[in-house]
Amino acid sequence: GVVAAVFDDAGHVLIVEHVFRTDHPWGLPGGWISRGEAPARAVARELREELQLDIEVKELIAAARIPATRMANHPSHLGLAYYARLKGGQCAPSREVLSVRWADPDRIDEDLAPFQRDAVLAGRSAFTRAQAKVERQ
Repeated sequence: GVVAAVFDDAGHVLIVEHVFRTDHPWGLPGGWISRGEAPARAVARELREELQLDIEVKELIAAARIPATRMANHPSHLGLAYYARLKGGQCAPSREVLSVRWADPDRIDEDLAPFQRDAVLAGRSAFTRAQAKVERQ
């Protein structure tokens, strides 16, 4: 599975409430990687399909084994998380997404899965590094 910590210019991260996630409905946008598909392309495709958004996938920020839990409807799998920046599009949730919001990474009240909460923090660090680099130029 693959998710993206997508940041806007103000440093907010995109979180979504998923229809099909039973253990932690709120989380980062993403989905399953198709056979033979590059993970970075998969996450960009998922955001186009689910939200009508174009993103620029920047870097892999986390990878971990995601165990199946009693409440989960997903199998145990490898989770990949990417830092990404919003390029464009109008956020138009599909039938797979109930709600969407841009959140301050330090003030997310929703119950995110541990891997995704860690990915948000890693994404915030990547965003901060990228902003500092731009300011030095």
